[in-house]
Amino acid sequence: MDPKQDELKGDAAPAEAAPAKAAPAEAGKDEDRRSVTEIRHDIQRTRGELDRTVDALGKKLQPSRVAWEARRRVEPELREAGRAITRQAKRNPGAFLAAGAALVGLLLARKARGKKNEKPFPREQKGV
Repeated sequence: MDPKQDELKGDAAPAEAAPAKAAPAEAGKDEDRRSVTEIRHDIQRTRGELDRTVDALGKKLQPSRVAWEARRRVEPELREAGRAITRQAKRNPGAFLAAGAALVGLLLARKARGKKNEKPFPREQKGV
């Protein structure tokens, strides 16, 4: 952390008392002393950690798991909506039946209009 920020917070001693950081050339000396075997071991360890991270992400992002999680979150709200619709239908069954009949009529009209606008598949041209 920046010594000036420490002074502003009042958390640390003045900047003069802060320990000096090692020069970049000195910091690399410890790394230079590692053997090739130690470096290879570190690379293998890092690869293993990366493999585990990628595997965990793959499991977490599987479509079946994502779908299950979405269902788990939405299902209680859908159940409550179903209960609310049932309560309303019991209170006023005539309005509920009229709304259902209107919905069925709209669906049938849409289906009939779709068949009227359908065109047969074009015939394949031979020899082209």
